[in-house]
Amino acid sequence: MFEALGVDVPVVLRTALRGGGEFADLFFERVRQCYVLCEGGSVANITQGVRRGVGVRVIYRGRTAYAHGEVLTTRSLVELAETVAAMARENAPGVLASVERPLSNPLAFEPTHPSSGLELAGKIALCQRADRAAHAADPRIRYMEVLYVDSQRELAVANCLGERSEETLHSLRFSAWATALGDDGKRWRSYHGEGGVGGLERFDEVSPEQIGREAAQRAVLNLDAPPAPAGRMPVILAAEAGGALLHEAVGHGLEADLVHGGTSCYAGRLGERLAASKVSIADDPTLPGLRGTYRFDHEAVPSRRTLLIDRGILAAYLYDRVHALRHGASSTGNGRRESYRFPPQVRMSNIFALPGDDDPEAILRGTPSGLYVRKMGSGQVDTLSGDFVFRVSEGYLIENGALGPAVRGATLTGNGPEVLQAIDAVGPTLKFSPGICAKGGQDVAVSDGQPMLRIQELLVGGESD
Repeated sequence: MFEALGVDVPVVLRTALRGGGEFADLFFERVRQCYVLCEGGSVANITQGVRRGVGVRVIYRGRTAYAHGEVLTTRSLVELAETVAAMARENAPGVLASVERPLSNPLAFEPTHPSSGLELAGKIALCQRADRAAHAADPRIRYMEVLYVDSQRELAVANCLGERSEETLHSLRFSAWATALGDDGKRWRSYHGEGGVGGLERFDEVSPEQIGREAAQRAVLNLDAPPAPAGRMPVILAAEAGGALLHEAVGHGLEADLVHGGTSCYAGRLGERLAASKVSIADDPTLPGLRGTYRFDHEAVPSRRTLLIDRGILAAYLYDRVHALRHGASSTGNGRRESYRFPPQVRMSNIFALPGDDDPEAILRGTPSGLYVRKMGSGQVDTLSGDFVFRVSEGYLIENGALGPAVRGATLTGNGPEVLQAIDAVGPTLKFSPGICAKGGQDVAVSDGQPMLRIQELLVGGESD
C-alpha cells in the first residue's frame, strides 16, 4: 500500500530513529464512510467522504513520540519523521532492519454484499423502514432517531523490525432510539442497535424493522413498568443482555497499561483464582462478523484469541507492543487506535465469557426471587478498586423461579472480583452485543458477549415514582 502511494518507507523510518529511539513505525489509514441520520422519519444529517493520513511513532526508553499528517509523500513524511525524532531524546542513531518481511494471517473478512452496492436513497430507505416499524408497533411511540453508518477502512503498518501488515475492513452499524409518551405525560427513551464487520448481508440476519420494533417495544415496556425494587438480591443476566458488565468490570482491569500503571485491582495476580471455576473469559478479534474483529492490530501484530481467565484462574493480561517490551511480555495483538491521528493503546476487541453447560430454564427455576436482566445499559467502573455501577435497560422481577413483571430504572452496583466469585451458573448459548469503547480520548469498535449468567447476590438500585 505504501508503494502504491510512492512512499519510501525505509527512508522515513530511518529518519524517525535519528533521535535515538528503539522502535519506529508508520500507520496509514484511508476511510470511506457514509453516515445517515433520520429523525422523525426525515433525513437530519448525511455525511459522505474520504479521510486519509499517516501517523509516525517513535518509542524512546518507554516513552512515545507521535505526530501525524495528511500529505502522503516521501518528502512530507520525512519532515514528519524529523519532527517526531526531535521529540525523542538525542542519542546515537537507531539501526534500521530490512522492511521486506511481511506478516501473514490467513483470516479473511470480506463482505458478501458490500455497502458500496447500495445507493444513498437505499440507505435512507433502510432508516425509514425502521422508523415506520417502530411507530406501527405501538401508538405511544412519538419520536424516532435511526442511524445508518457504513465504512471501508484500509490500513497499513510498517515498522523498523521489518514487519508489515495490510488490511481492509468493511463495517456496518445500524441503530434506533425510540421515545414513548404515556397518557400521563411520562416519557421513556430506549435504544437498540446492531453492527459489525461485513456489509449489507447483516440485514439477512436482522431486518431494519426488527431493530426499530425492538427499540420501540423496550421504550413502551419501561413506560408502563413500575420502579425496580432496591436491595441485595440474586441477578440473572440473559445471554442477550450483552457483556457490558464483563467489559467494564473485568476487561479494562486486564489491560496492561492499567495493570502496570498501578490502577488495576488485578495487578500482580496472575495464577490466582479470581473467579468461580465455571468462569472463563477470553478476548478474541478473530471472530467473524463482530465489531471488534480484525486480522492485524494497529501495530502489525496478527490477531489471536487470548484466554484471560481460565476456569477461574487469571491466565493473562492484554498487551500492546510498548507495554510488552517494557515488561518482558509478548504483544497479544491488542494495540488499537481510533484513527491515524492517535498513537495505539491497549484495547479490548471482542471480550466474552465462554459458554457453560447449565440449562437456562433450570437456572431460572432455581432462583426463587431476584432480578432478570434482558438488556444492559451504560455503566462505569473504578479499575483500581473494581467497583462498578450499571444501568439496566430492560429488566424483570423473578418470582417463584419464573419470569415476573417488567421493572424500570434498575441499576447494578458491585465489585468486579467479587462478582466473578459470585457467578454460580453459566448457560450454553453465547450472544454478543456491538459497542463503542471510550478510553484515553479515543473510541474504538468492540463487541461484548456472554451466555446466561447467574450472580448469587448484587446490590440493585431502584427508582422512585
